[in-house]
Amino acid sequence: MHAITALLNLATVIFIVSTMLAAGLGSTLAALGGVLRKGALVALVLVANLVLVPLIGWATAAVFSLATPA
Repeated sequence: MHAITALLNLATVIFIVSTMLAAGLGSTLAALGGVLRKGALVALVLVANLVLVPLIGWATAAVFSLATPA
C-alpha cells in the first residue's frame, strides 16, 4: 500500500511539472511582458490567490468541520 501511495505521489509531481513546463514553453516573452504591464490585474490576481483562496479553504473546512491534517 505504501508503494502505491509513493507511486501515485510521484506520478502527480511528474504530471504537474510537465504541465507547467509545457505551458511555460508555449508562451512568448512578448506575451508575458504584455500581461505584466497590467499592474492592476496582476495585483488583483495576487490578492485572489494569496488571500481569497486560503480564506475560502479555511471557511470550507470550518463549515464542514473537517479535521486538522496531521
